Amino acid sequence: MAALALGALVLVGSALAATFSNTSAITIADSATPPTPASSYPSQIVVSGEPSVTDLNVTLSGLSHNFGDDVDILLVGPGGQTVVLMSDAIGDVASNLTLVFDDEAAAMLPDEDPAVSGAYKPTNFGRSSIDVCPTEPDPDLWPTAPAAPDGQTLSMFDNTNPNGTWKLYIVDDCAGDAGALSGGWSLTFAAPTVVVLASFSAHKQGKKVVVRWRSASEPDLLGFNVYRARAGKLSKLNHTLIRARGGSAGRSYSFVDRSARPGRSYSYRLQSVSTKGKRAWLARTSVRP
Repeated sequence: MAALALGALVLVGSALAATFSNTSAITIADSATPPTPASSYPSQIVVSGEPSVTDLNVTLSGLSHNFGDDVDILLVGPGGQTVVLMSDAIGDVASNLTLVFDDEAAAMLPDEDPAVSGAYKPTNFGRSSIDVCPTEPDPDLWPTAPAAPDGQTLSMFDNTNPNGTWKLYIVDDCAGDAGALSGGWSLTFAAPTVVVLASFSAHKQGKKVVVRWRSASEPDLLGFNVYRARAGKLSKLNHTLIRARGGSAGRSYSFVDRSARPGRSYSYRLQSVSTKGKRAWLARTSVRP
């Protein structure tokens, strides 16, 4: 077997995050017969090479509208799952806002008040009894969007396959005002970190490759999985979960890849599994001939 050299360590100490973006501006049009589809309808992002979803955040960049309450936004995943990001929120002018939709955010968007840039839970207030727009559809309607039930949180996408085309449907649901999403939107796939990793490496040992790592602390951690990537294919190597044994003090671990072949390059990825079943990518390293 050719000698293997340790590749660069990409990330240690927190969960890996991957972001996919569509930065094209979207005009939020207005008409006398709402709901009025935006200029890019739906706007699309193609995701590839990602494992199943463990935590998803969505960012809208440069949202401006003369009356934010009119803007209804629906996110549709590759499998057809749907979540309302915002509907009937922000009862005032929205001016160049960057909004991050995150289930772990502290609050939802305001209902009748102005909003500032920041992180918010997905927000769907529904039609208000005090400021009903006479032309607003009830219930909310996104023409041509999938008819699946609407989710209320982004956790609806957890444990689903993220690879494929994601779609963002934006409509203006009341006549009289218009706006834009000047910076487009993005998807960020991440996971809460439940382990602090001190090191992660892989090296040749005889006819095998030994993967080693050390945690500095691992509260609320159930265990680890070791994956190997080659030619775009990601394979889990351990048949059973490598149980966490370090607690707050951390611990050293190793895994022997006996299926590595001579003369081939491999990339290894370490995944944590929390006591709540959440999975997070922690680190990546590679070996090559």
